[in-house]
Amino acid sequence: MSLSNVVAVALRTVGLRRTLRGLDGHRIVRMHVKTVLAALVSAGAGWGVLQLYVRLAGEIYGLSWWEAVLVVAVVGTVMTGVYVGGLRVLRVRELDELLGPLLGKVRRLARR
Repeated sequence: MSLSNVVAVALRTVGLRRTLRGLDGHRIVRMHVKTVLAALVSAGAGWGVLQLYVRLAGEIYGLSWWEAVLVVAVVGTVMTGVYVGGLRVLRVRELDELLGPLLGKVRRLARR
């Protein structure tokens, strides 16, 4: 399955290069490196929050369902914030393109 995915990406890349008359491979790789770096920092932040919880509560095993949901929600929120912040710091342009329309709607709702 993995091999077929790699072959499919390679073939589609060749097709896209022909259709678009070239791809900016350097920019694409640079963007992926930035997103992986932001994801690693986010994972470290999530791990740190989880370790803080373990120190305060004792352990994470044997939690009730609601406690587990709360831990996942807090850690997930921290990781999302750190990831988006990391993408901003690293100036990943695609983030602005993704969030632009959403933030515009939020601003319009806030003015009402």
